[in-house]
Amino acid sequence: MACFVHIGHGKTGSSAIQCHLALTRHVLQSAGYDYPFHESLASATKGHITSGNGSLLLESSHIVSDKSIYSDETLFVRLANDVATEALLAACPSDLKVICYTRDFFDLSFSGWGQAIKRGGCSLRYEEFMDADFNGWSIGLLEYWLSAAAKHGFELRVFNYSRHKTQLFAHFVRRALKLDYDLVDRMSVTDDFVVNRSLTAAEYELQRLFNKYVRVPSFSFVSDPLVNELPRVEAERPLLSEQTYTAVRQRFEDRVAAVNEFLPAEEQIKIEEFETLFGEGNVRESEEYFRLSADQLDVLARGIAAMVDSALQRGACEEALKDSDADMLRDLAWRLEKGAGADINSAEYIMSLASRARPNGKLIEQELTRYRELLKNADR
Repeated sequence: MACFVHIGHGKTGSSAIQCHLALTRHVLQSAGYDYPFHESLASATKGHITSGNGSLLLESSHIVSDKSIYSDETLFVRLANDVATEALLAACPSDLKVICYTRDFFDLSFSGWGQAIKRGGCSLRYEEFMDADFNGWSIGLLEYWLSAAAKHGFELRVFNYSRHKTQLFAHFVRRALKLDYDLVDRMSVTDDFVVNRSLTAAEYELQRLFNKYVRVPSFSFVSDPLVNELPRVEAERPLLSEQTYTAVRQRFEDRVAAVNEFLPAEEQIKIEEFETLFGEGNVRESEEYFRLSADQLDVLARGIAAMVDSALQRGACEEALKDSDADMLRDLAWRLEKGAGADINSAEYIMSLASRARPNGKLIEQELTRYRELLKNADR
């Protein structure tokens, strides 16, 4: 029985893959494959950000059928321990194939910082963010999956998103899933739409400052409208001095080299050269650098005006949490738990916000209960 589990990781095009899988689900079923139904499919078919259907594997009542395909970037974190991995193997008792996309080092760090600004409430500049060990966290989990595959005997297919992002879904079905080419052709594979784009330098700085000075989530009227209404705006990298670049590179290059020993040459994680990233025009922070087009200003003005009108109508400034916020808050809580320092108090608070955003979310309630038990036991 073949079972394909795509675990992400974060910032490697998982939402785009899930959109395509949802849109071509009927073609997969006609060939005997199944992308099992999940409530997120409705959003995915519209090109919206989702977490996929992988949470089904965490439900004891779910039965895995032959040739089933699951995709959820949170599984990269959720299943990264022996107990969870063994439970996955029990659910998929034979021929388990785990698919993981990684990314070149600075490419990943820029995107990770950007997502923390966009949806995570982060107010750190990029250089400050790197001190929080974002890349060390993701590399450490990739190290786990490489060792787990050797220990438990399942097949782990690792690919570098930086090599394949221009034709990501075509690569996913042909190389990661290894489906027949005639089936691939019938899926009308295209990568001609953008899901969850990164921001420009000015957009990042605006969202960062809102995160810094506004005490309620602000992405619903800053980042989200920009991403959803202007998906084709070209992203820009954060500001980075050559001195900081060198310090970060020296800090991580040995760990990257260790991981690369287990990867095919064409999929290895590259630590990009400074000149490749920025050329000779690494623009320093200045008033000229932060520019917004007329379209960007219009989107921002409408988003902020809607927030202000809503606050005035309620007679309060607190922005209500929505169901669409729940996944971001849940993922942020997991990062706080797994990151350096294992901040369970903060993780519990963020997961409680996720529970407010999605009151009937079973997985979120389970995690919130687990955090509270951990805190209770720690106080004894």
